[in-house]
Amino acid sequence: MHADPYNHPNTYNIYYLKDMQLVVFFCDPVKRAFAQWEDDRARAVQTRRFAECMRDDLKAQAEKEDYAGRGMYGAQLEFALTLFPRDQMLMLREEDFFANPAQTLMSICEFLSIPCSASDFAHLRTQEATPPGVGVDIPVERGVAEEDMRYMRDLYKDDLEVFRGLSGLDVSDWLTMRVRSNHAEE
Repeated sequence: MHADPYNHPNTYNIYYLKDMQLVVFFCDPVKRAFAQWEDDRARAVQTRRFAECMRDDLKAQAEKEDYAGRGMYGAQLEFALTLFPRDQMLMLREEDFFANPAQTLMSICEFLSIPCSASDFAHLRTQEATPPGVGVDIPVERGVAEEDMRYMRDLYKDDLEVFRGLSGLDVSDWLTMRVRSNHAEE
């Protein structure tokens, strides 16, 4: 099941799915928004600059292009925990999957009580670099000014603290948690 702020399962379905186990992947919210924005630009449904979209989103989150709001993982996870107990959720980072797919899939199988062994995933290779189009980097050279990155970091700061506390995931290496200057941390 895929869920985002516009695809919340309704309460009727939750009643019947209340015992479901959820495997949830998260990625850096700014990278997620940037990837969505790039996809929208490629399909010619978005003509505005990325930073402009991120700033305008808070004024009009009812629109489907809600680049900023979909990355408010803390609020979304708080809502999900009103529907499902924490022990029915396995929360993972997208980066960890690409860095070690076999280990991540073993964790998923264990969580779902699916028999598997390391040899089942031996053919998967670890990827040092993020695959094209997945969790893309957002360097200043791609048109996102440092002041815009600071704005986005401030935008997500409190929500990511809530998310970190609820999920137990380490997000300290996410771009949103730091400010970059020509690929170097400040």
